[in-house]
Amino acid sequence: MPTSPWDSIPAILDIVMNLEPTPAKVLDVGIGYGKFGFLAREYLTFWNSPDSARLVTVDGVEAFPNYVGALQKEIYDHVFLGDAYELLPALPSDSYDLLLMIDVIEHFEKPAGRKIVQECCRISKAVVISTPREFWHQDDSWGNPFETHRSLWSKHDLLNAGAVRVIGRENWIATFARAPYRERFTRRYQMWALGNRYCPAWLRPVAHWGWRQVRTIL
Repeated sequence: MPTSPWDSIPAILDIVMNLEPTPAKVLDVGIGYGKFGFLAREYLTFWNSPDSARLVTVDGVEAFPNYVGALQKEIYDHVFLGDAYELLPALPSDSYDLLLMIDVIEHFEKPAGRKIVQECCRISKAVVISTPREFWHQDDSWGNPFETHRSLWSKHDLLNAGAVRVIGRENWIATFARAPYRERFTRRYQMWALGNRYCPAWLRPVAHWGWRQVRTIL
């Protein structure tokens, strides 16, 4: 079905909005209703940019043409029509800063899914994949033969595929990242962010000096 669990939305947006630098080119693989394309366009274009809108490109991939209506054509700059397994290898490396694949990978057998993950990480510097934690049977739905559920992915599967972080909601939400985004998912950055959040302002100069010393040994 062309939708996904609502409790994953804040967690996915937290990942997207904490990427630095702000992604300027986004690919949404399996657009469905277009929810994440819309959210990416809204927040990446306007959030923390009060004086002018950022120039953000949001493209999509959709295997089922009937899902691409007037609404989706307004949300996305371009929608590639076709099977992601066949389309993604044709896209150039580093084409995008951020790739979203939300409730898609479970529609492929595991070997094909692993290949798709590799292609996603080749195409984009940061990749966010969300997939159900439990297998539930689904055949063709909404007249769409691509809706069949074919695989279940564990946290271990996603980490083995190269994820730098996997969190659990109703779905597993996995982040894959390389430069310039990978630093945000290292232990030392997470330690710095935690300290910066809770350290009193008057203590921060000393804390920053201490952090520089720690970075030399981590």
